[in-house]
Amino acid sequence: MRWVNSEYLDRQTVRCPQGMVLSWFKYTSRGCWWHEGRYEFECRHGETAEQNHRDNKCEILRGERLEFLDRQRPKCEANEVMTGFQLFSDGCNQNEMRYRTWCSKLQQPWWEWGRENEAIYQRKYMEHWRRYSRWLAKYNELSIPSSMSGQRIKDKYMHHYKMYEHYKNAYEAVANERQAIKFYRLWRRFRSYPTKSSEAQTYEESYKHFHNLYLRATGNPPEEPKATYPTGCILTPPKKLTYADVC
Repeated sequence: MRWVNSEYLDRQTVRCPQGMVLSWFKYTSRGCWWHEGRYEFECRHGETAEQNHRDNKCEILRGERLEFLDRQRPKCEANEVMTGFQLFSDGCNQNEMRYRTWCSKLQQPWWEWGRENEAIYQRKYMEHWRRYSRWLAKYNELSIPSSMSGQRIKDKYMHHYKMYEHYKNAYEAVANERQAIKFYRLWRRFRSYPTKSSEAQTYEESYKHFHNLYLRATGNPPEEPKATYPTGCILTPPKKLTYADVC
């Protein structure tokens, strides 16, 4: 790269693999012939989504010196991190060039996932525990617990206890889904490396295991029992007499 124009930078590519972000880079001639140069850069693991590229505006660069690079604006959008860049001329005029920048959206750390779900499940299981306690206290006050009223009250407190168990299990299962997310991201990262196929398979199996545990715990809640009454035991308003009834 010594004594040549800026367009020769299109021979250099800085790119991190999926699941990693660009930490730093610099241009150097270390380890090269006297007239050559290269980029040195470091990638670090990050919680990121799939990579996508963004192209900045074409600017005059071909045949010019390095100071014309100050017209280039490689950048990513909000909540994105840079994973690589390369100079190219596709879509530009003859003496223009531009940068293609690879970016990835930052993902929520797996250990932070589900805070809102946890709060909802906790609120619900505590509410059902309070209702269970109230109906159980009413049942214990009955003089004849085996009566129809006693059975209906028992059905109510048993239902609230089952709902309490359901949402308590769902609350605890959020931790399983966090593990599932962790192993899913590891699987996505390692599946692209042929030498890491066994690790990728292990991560995939772990992801499916924890995800299924979460799905089972957060399925449909128990149905509310339907109150039944013996035939003829429900009082109805008295029938209104008409002239036909009294004649």
